Amino acid sequence: METKIGVNVRPIREVEDENLGSVSLKEIQTFFRKGGDKKKSAMSHFTPVLLYPYLDEKKARLNYPVIIGGNSERPVPLSRMIDELIEKIGAEGDEGEKLRRALLRLEVEMKSWTDPNKIYTLADLWQIGSEKLASKIDEKKKEATLGYLKTAKQTLGLEGRVLTCSDKSIGALFGYLWSSSWDSSNKEIDKEVTELIAKLDDILRVDDAKSGKAKRPEYLKASMGAAEIDYNALSNVLSSVKSTNFLPVERRRRMEKNLRTLRNYWGKFKNATVDKIKAHDCVSALKIWRDQLPDLLQFITAARTAYLEINSKYVKFDKIIEANLDENDLALSLPILVDMTVDKLDAENRYALLEIANKGLPIKVLIRTNKTGSKLAQRAMMQGNLYVMQTTASHTEHLISGFEKGLAYQGPALFHVYIDDSPRISTYLHTASALESRAVPAFDFNPTGASWAERFDLSSTPQPESEWSTESVVVQVTGGGGNEETEREFCFTLADFLALNSDFVDYFMPVPKSSWNNAMAPIDDYLKMDDVKGKIPYISLVDHNGILWRAVVSEKLISTIYSSMNGWRSLQELAGINNSHVQKVIHAEKERLEEEKQLEIAAIQQAHQDELDKTVAEMTETIVSRIAAGLLTEGTSAPLISLAPSSSPKHVAPSEDSVKEVEVSGTDHDVADEEDEEEESFDDPYIDTPMCATCNECITRNSAMFAYDDNKQAYIKDLSAGTYADLVVAAEKCPVRVIHPGKPKDSNEPGLDELIKRAEPFN
Repeated sequence: METKIGVNVRPIREVEDENLGSVSLKEIQTFFRKGGDKKKSAMSHFTPVLLYPYLDEKKARLNYPVIIGGNSERPVPLSRMIDELIEKIGAEGDEGEKLRRALLRLEVEMKSWTDPNKIYTLADLWQIGSEKLASKIDEKKKEATLGYLKTAKQTLGLEGRVLTCSDKSIGALFGYLWSSSWDSSNKEIDKEVTELIAKLDDILRVDDAKSGKAKRPEYLKASMGAAEIDYNALSNVLSSVKSTNFLPVERRRRMEKNLRTLRNYWGKFKNATVDKIKAHDCVSALKIWRDQLPDLLQFITAARTAYLEINSKYVKFDKIIEANLDENDLALSLPILVDMTVDKLDAENRYALLEIANKGLPIKVLIRTNKTGSKLAQRAMMQGNLYVMQTTASHTEHLISGFEKGLAYQGPALFHVYIDDSPRISTYLHTASALESRAVPAFDFNPTGASWAERFDLSSTPQPESEWSTESVVVQVTGGGGNEETEREFCFTLADFLALNSDFVDYFMPVPKSSWNNAMAPIDDYLKMDDVKGKIPYISLVDHNGILWRAVVSEKLISTIYSSMNGWRSLQELAGINNSHVQKVIHAEKERLEEEKQLEIAAIQQAHQDELDKTVAEMTETIVSRIAAGLLTEGTSAPLISLAPSSSPKHVAPSEDSVKEVEVSGTDHDVADEEDEEEESFDDPYIDTPMCATCNECITRNSAMFAYDDNKQAYIKDLSAGTYADLVVAAEKCPVRVIHPGKPKDSNEPGLDELIKRAEPFN
């Protein structure tokens, strides 16, 4: 799980055992439609598969217990403190390993003896753990082990308190973080107010020095302190000198009053403690605010007046009222912390919380809840000026960082923290399950962000980009006379979390492997299906013996899970994850780009076709011109273009001279022989050279087989330099279709049947 620091592996086995019983398909289908009987449910014997490896928390190194007020500046888990202690001691070799083992065993004992209803000192829990460990060690090793623990104890110092994962600990952590941040966060303000008080006091002291009171012997002695001076004589001398330029009486009284106001209020401000400032609900917090408001207004009035007095710029100004206060003024109010449970959040307290938010009062509200599905935190962040954190008690890192940021924020803050006990698993695992299953998502809303993306943060929820968190576990599959280990990935869904709740056990029916069937589908897959007809959703469980089962999820629970999924998706959209508006814009942009691309392709194709048409037209004109020229010079009896290649090396249409020779020499042949010879000649490949468009396709294909003549028009140069495939491909690529492959010469060439079919349109 996301909250782990370390993990203790417990084996999970997939076994088909008849002793585990069986469930018929009809029983499964009936349960899916109607649910079961809560009293007859056996769910208390099962744990969701992803929780099973963590059941032995004493050995699993998780985020609790947490140490506060120790040597670390921030709260730190006990497991991390032990690791840092081992590193700090720096022992190496065999001694270092023995020390490490001793401290890890001590850690287990310390966790074993923690009571969730108590807050221990680190020294006390260390002592308890040491004694329990010593009682389990062999006498021969006891002295050495106790020696290691003594060394570690001296190095650590054992300061601080130990918090377990409990309702009480959340309030303690809240108060501790406020106390540790209060002094440091107000150093700058304290410096300004202290200087203001000092300067105002100096002015009054100077005025006192001019008065008769300052010339009395006892006053002189107190201010100078030198024993050898005759203060009576000095007093007589000074009294004879008349002082002038005293502060006007009205101004002096005003300054004295302001000085008293500043000192009294600032003393309360600096000495604030958790016990003095904590309220038990929002209504009482508002009452405290209203009660202290007059003091705050007087303090701010006194501070502004004192500033003007010191700079000799005082002019009377309008009375300061609550409506005039800005966030800097509100930051000077005495802090108020609210620590309450959700059952106290009635209508009156909801209205009080709304007033705190609307007025921007610097009241920090912690609400501990044991209810899932609450929208309180989501509605609160819509106020806009309220710092909001929602998390679970198990998520210590987020809990601590959220408290720190919210306490540092000048305005109001709401901390909504889920914690609930479970009779079946520990409080820690139960609250961690709520987080992992999205039942209680973790998020922050910080109003100081410039944009929504900077204000809202969902990253504290495990795997926020996914619908459900997933994790892989090793499963030992038993069957066929042996065991095989496989690593499988499982989702932790809301159904897994609800399976731990006694109120929902009648919605789950455990099914052993012997009764599994193809109709069953993992619930995360089931929820994605468009058509679920005939499908039955299940979650994976493990029994007390580590055997893997499936639990059918009743149809009655599916709508609840869908609703939770939709709520989670809404939060994802707020965080910019799978945002439907963004996806809609992206889809529209993709369509626009695709349309532009198709138009561009069509334009290119049209331009190519136009160029090709132009080339063919020009070529046709050239051929016609040549034919016309031939008709004019040779008469109409001579053939213009030979349909078969000559016996010369160049496979082109015969020249006019060769035509004449054929006419003369061929007179002795009969007509039948000429027809047979002409028919055979069509089996030979040839090119209509005069019609060649000089496209380079055939030359590029095989420059040894094809070549250009003096007019840069193609002819077959060497038929043996290529294959029949070269001829067919060249014919297919020729834009003016002047290449005629004929019949293949090599009957052994592969793929001839297909090549002959492809050549037919060109012969």
